[in-house]
Amino acid sequence: FTSVTSMAANCASDDAEAAGEQEEESGDLGNETELLEKVIEKLATLSAITMKTSPIDAETLEQLGEGDRAVLQGFSPDHLPVAKAREDRVSRISRDSGSSRGLPEDHTDELVTTLEAHLEEAGLVWGLVDSWDFNALEIGEQQRHLACLCFIVFHLGLGYTSKQQATLMAFIEAAAAGYSDPRRVPYHNWYHAVDVTHCVFRLLNLCASERFLSNYERFALVTSAVCHDIGHPGMNNPFLIETAHELAIRYNDHSPLENMHCAKLFELVSHPKSAVFGSLDRQQYKDVRQVCIEAILHT
Repeated sequence: FTSVTSMAANCASDDAEAAGEQEEESGDLGNETELLEKVIEKLATLSAITMKTSPIDAETLEQLGEGDRAVLQGFSPDHLPVAKAREDRVSRISRDSGSSRGLPEDHTDELVTTLEAHLEEAGLVWGLVDSWDFNALEIGEQQRHLACLCFIVFHLGLGYTSKQQATLMAFIEAAAAGYSDPRRVPYHNWYHAVDVTHCVFRLLNLCASERFLSNYERFALVTSAVCHDIGHPGMNNPFLIETAHELAIRYNDHSPLENMHCAKLFELVSHPKSAVFGSLDRQQYKDVRQVCIEAILHT
């Protein structure tokens, strides 16, 4: 604004015959720019004050949808009031697994050490699994199973026991068996499932999802990834609908494949041997089931 005032003064001095008029105009322009400077400074001050306070009150935050609250709290976690219902829900679904916002830093190291031991059994290293260099096609079947176990356990946390580990492995093996032979279905097969599960695992890490998702919500997302295409016949929804396939008839032409994948996931977890949600109480199971259904139907 100082440079604008200076330019106005220079322009005014160029016309000697209208010096008086130009001086008056430049003075007016100078006053206007000075006033504008003060207005901008006050706006900047108000903006700084606003940024240090909550942009939304607790009552309004409570009325927002779950997704909107997650976004707001993810970007401004220190400046937003905590929605009581959200905290109650997180506390409820996480009370058996420790912190609702993820593992403390020292526990993360302990968890990684535990997972590294599992991976070493299969000849894998954590540095490869926790990177984009991981390739599900270049490793053996047992390695794929153990890698999926690590993806799930990492977001479940240290609350799991040896009994849970056996259940998780049984679930992974049953899920792998539920996918079609790669020779018949070259893309939507078990290799693809492992690849997608790895991507979900990595993205949850890179997005710092522990800031806005509980242990069990992340656990549900990774578990959903394992079964997101289970039983895929190698044909898409439009084909199934146009040919009046039994899946299209069963699900009334509404995302027949995705509905089938969801159903098969919960068929698996209904068996005691692979009941990965078996330790959850009724409300926890309802919450986790909702996450799984939403995740798979949105694929």
